[in-house]
Amino acid sequence: MQTRSLGLAGGIGAGTPGRNIADKFFGITGVGGDSAGNVYVAMCEFGSWIRKFDPLGNLVWQLQGSAFVDAADFDPQSDGLDVYTKQCHYRLDVTKPPGRDVAWRGYSLDSVKYPQDARLFLTGHQHHAASPSLLRKNGSLYMYVTGMYCSHLLIYRFEGEIAKPSGAFFKQHWTGDDPTWPPYQPAQGQWIWRDLSGNGAFEAGEYLQPGTGQNSPGNCWVWFVDTNGDVWEGGDRNLRRYPLQGFDAQGNPIYDYASMVTIPLPAPFTTVRRLHYDVDGDVMYMSGYTPTAPFDNAYWKECGKVLARYDRWSTGNRTATWTMLLPWDTTSTPVVTMVGLAWAGVFTVGVQTRGQVWVWRASDGSAVGSWLPGSNVGGVTRTGWVDIPYGISAVRRSTGEYLVNVEDDLFNKVLLYRWVP
Repeated sequence: MQTRSLGLAGGIGAGTPGRNIADKFFGITGVGGDSAGNVYVAMCEFGSWIRKFDPLGNLVWQLQGSAFVDAADFDPQSDGLDVYTKQCHYRLDVTKPPGRDVAWRGYSLDSVKYPQDARLFLTGHQHHAASPSLLRKNGSLYMYVTGMYCSHLLIYRFEGEIAKPSGAFFKQHWTGDDPTWPPYQPAQGQWIWRDLSGNGAFEAGEYLQPGTGQNSPGNCWVWFVDTNGDVWEGGDRNLRRYPLQGFDAQGNPIYDYASMVTIPLPAPFTTVRRLHYDVDGDVMYMSGYTPTAPFDNAYWKECGKVLARYDRWSTGNRTATWTMLLPWDTTSTPVVTMVGLAWAGVFTVGVQTRGQVWVWRASDGSAVGSWLPGSNVGGVTRTGWVDIPYGISAVRRSTGEYLVNVEDDLFNKVLLYRWVP
């Protein structure tokens, strides 16, 4: 006989789907109680949560570790105040002090409604979906997500707080821990998937593959979505741009191989590892390796040793306005090698440098300065590596303040810096 219940039927999908409320559960891994009638609920999906409820069902406390190997990005229409990881939505209140200025608003993964969501299958340290990039188009918020090895680019369309699977790019036939996922994928080679039926599931007839002569992009590390919605890929042999072809009846962005544009690597690069195209300014930024600053296989995920700016990119100009050497010293302690770049100005972060951020002027590549994590987050002794290629994002608010997110692999968090020049 049931004597008591706790939680809303439907879990995270109840009420306003994805909206975070204490008695909406997801990924439950354990439930227990004590002699005083308190109830403890443990949950785990890309993070861990433990909640304590009193005998009346009121939340007493919550422990949360929800950002393992996780980066974050800003909703471009929120002036930097809405921040998303690959599964969580946070709201920043700049009037409150550090530690009390961020509220968890939503959880975007509905594993019951969308059991084939790639975020449920791209797990493990190497395959982990980790780095979101947000885009506002077609009256909707879209999220593009890649991972540690940049083997994929996942596309989601938000319906309220839930990120519905919408599309994906994969560089090769996927062989993960579950051999049945994704179903119906091509037997070999790269592919694009789009959710034609609108049910968020991978189905037959929803895949595209390149035509004859459209070779694989190889072991490349570039994924970038510009404000037009075009997807940029490549970096080893060339660059590829997939122009956004519009939106289908389900609201999914349309990409295909037929419209793909191949672009040779500009001088001085032999390999490009990151890029950012400023559509409004028609400015391209690229980082990578050159004949005089070559690739070192011991530092395989880094963004490169050289950063360059190209003005009037769309006109065909391939002469750099400026080039600069990024910080790089493999003899120092800690080792200094850059891994991530963010583009509200230019911000860079290293793999092993414990959350340190360098700032550069976009106009000429000159140095502005750098900072380290402060004592309010435990300083450098409680900050680990930036262990993913796309582990930093930045935005300049209307007030002139800059917000910068930095992944912390070791201590299960994302650092949020606020900087007023």
